[in-house]
Amino acid sequence: MMSETKAKLIGVGAGIALLLFYFGTLTLSNSFEYAVSQFTSMWYWIIALSFGFGIQAYLYTKINTHIKDNKGKVEMATSGGVSMASMVACCAHRLTDVLPIIGVSAASLFLMKYQTFFLAIGLFSNIFGIFMMLKVAKENMAIKGPTWLIKQDFKSLQNITLALAILALPIIFIGATATPVVSQNTANLGTKTNSENSLTIEITPIEFNFYEPIKFDVALNTHQGSLDYDMTKVSILEDAEGNTYQPISWEGSLSGGHHRSGILTFPKLENTDRLELTIYGVYGVEERIFTWAI
Repeated sequence: MMSETKAKLIGVGAGIALLLFYFGTLTLSNSFEYAVSQFTSMWYWIIALSFGFGIQAYLYTKINTHIKDNKGKVEMATSGGVSMASMVACCAHRLTDVLPIIGVSAASLFLMKYQTFFLAIGLFSNIFGIFMMLKVAKENMAIKGPTWLIKQDFKSLQNITLALAILALPIIFIGATATPVVSQNTANLGTKTNSENSLTIEITPIEFNFYEPIKFDVALNTHQGSLDYDMTKVSILEDAEGNTYQPISWEGSLSGGHHRSGILTFPKLENTDRLELTIYGVYGVEERIFTWAI
């Protein structure tokens, strides 16, 4: 009974650890709000990977506890490692901030563009690993379960999973290849300026593409009054189709003073040919509109 409880705790812990790894990586590279936004957009992938990894950890523990002589010991590291690698790939496109500096921006673009492909590899690896360990557990009578489960031919299920992966992964890869990437280099969006009521606001889109949240470099300058505004509450982004987006975060100087600057981040957009950022009610101006054609 104790070994069963231990195995379950290890399985749950492994799944949670993978989730913490995901959130920790994105939080450290950007912000917690960004991590939540990314998770919301692909939660089904992340939950599936974490759940599958937890099941593998549970089965691994059960088998190693049961097989005392270790002759039937199986390795979780291979498929679990692929799952971890796919999670890294999911997060690694954040290296776009750094990679261009060392001349390998193409690598960051590749990770970003083929994110779904990497996640699919991890998911198929998880399923294959689960069937592999269930096969070993059945052969060594290391696990009990309902009759329908025990009677399954796990070797055949492994082969089916492999066949599905061979069929599906090329399709996912080709689909990603066919998807156009619009990056900062091709978009070439410039700075827009608004000067009204003694306040000048300059806004420049940065790191622009359709695969990540949209970021704007914002500078506010005045010689009177105080800039006591929460930029996430007075800003809204709209695309060519009329869809509106609320800011995810503001990373920069705090409210107050004559000069403020920072990065205003919005969720990622679908393909569009226009961006319109509006600042509401600042320094007595009802609307300050900044528009870019893509």
